[in-house]
Amino acid sequence: MPANTAHSNHTNAYFHANISYMPFPKLPGILILFCLACGSKKAPQQPDISFDKSKWQQKIDGKSNYRRQMVNDLVNNHSWTGVSKDSLVSLLGEPDDIENDINYLYYYEKEPIAGGIMFSHKAVTFELQPGGSKVKQAVFSKGAEWGN
Repeated sequence: MPANTAHSNHTNAYFHANISYMPFPKLPGILILFCLACGSKKAPQQPDISFDKSKWQQKIDGKSNYRRQMVNDLVNNHSWTGVSKDSLVSLLGEPDDIENDINYLYYYEKEPIAGGIMFSHKAVTFELQPGGSKVKQAVFSKGAEWGN
């Protein structure tokens, strides 16, 4: 075996054996970029408003300007138990998402955060009674998710 190959193998073995002790130089840069993206300015929080059917159903470019402000009122100040699914859809429009296997209807509005790589949302989830024809309960939720 040529001498250069032996030295090269020894150097590679040393490098691989000690790599775990070397700091990962890209991690601080990635964390700084992520923090900067999270700190990006967003529109000021709008105050809650009472439910208004025409404002709720109004969408411009697929986005509602009022739903985020109405979800608290929709859940806390209206009785949904026993309301038929047809009446619900007539009042609120088609849901943004449906899970038929567990009888959930979702109405939500997303707002981009973290430079658009994540979205915050406020949602009203209507759980339907077995059979799916009447509302069992309405639940308010808010959170964040990746993607669009």
